[in-house]
Amino acid sequence: MFERIGISTDILIIVLTVVLFVVLVMLIMMTMQISSLTTNYKKYIKGADGKSLEASFHEKFDKMDSLSEDLAEYRARVIRLENEKNSGFCKFSVRKYNAFEDVKGNTSFSVCMLDDTNDGFVLTSIHSEGGCYTYLKEVIKGKPYTKLSAEEQKTLNEALVYNDPVAEVKNSI
Repeated sequence: MFERIGISTDILIIVLTVVLFVVLVMLIMMTMQISSLTTNYKKYIKGADGKSLEASFHEKFDKMDSLSEDLAEYRARVIRLENEKNSGFCKFSVRKYNAFEDVKGNTSFSVCMLDDTNDGFVLTSIHSEGGCYTYLKEVIKGKPYTKLSAEEQKTLNEALVYNDPVAEVKNSI
């Protein structure tokens, strides 16, 4: 029958044998891939160390619950620290200067420390050839309790407008 159209039966058998062999090789390769996927699937479902997938999920959810509890604890700590910060000094200013023309080197200084309500003090140390004198002046609600020198007033003014770098970061979030 194939001889009428010019194809030898022997050649046809050889071609069909080659095609059958290629299909057989492809079938073996696909079987190996399916076997590998089945093995990986079973490992995933059962877990690599014998745990079930459900047990792994429960373990992960327990860790998430623990992290949530830790987060709540850390938030409480942050709030407590912020409250403690507010009760301490958080505004500062330091100014060095020459109190007298005959004493050089900016050896005198004023330091101002205030809390959030602008209560605090101005500490001044004045150096002269005759000695060193230290003064502490109280500040209540941003106003000095006693009269301040020009340098002390500048130091107080700087402290009153002090920008807390931590508060700046917190406000930018």
